[in-house]
Amino acid sequence: MGWYETRSLGLGTEFARVVRATFAVIERTPFQFPEAALGIRRAVMRRFPYAAYFAIEPNSIAVLAVFHHRRHPAHWRARR
Repeated sequence: MGWYETRSLGLGTEFARVVRATFAVIERTPFQFPEAALGIRRAVMRRFPYAAYFAIEPNSIAVLAVFHHRRHPAHWRARR
């Protein structure tokens, strides 16, 4: 968030808003997102090059990572 704010005033706040909105959609309809690995789903964020990786638990949703698209996929897999 801080990096975006240094680029343009208000952009960091917009990034945080997009992350919260993505989490809200995941909470409402988690099965709409494709599996990135067995039991792990990926929600791509609008406007910013990030994706949220999450697992659907019996009574909750566990967000494993929010990663930039250029990061190597093995990084989020280590967080299982």
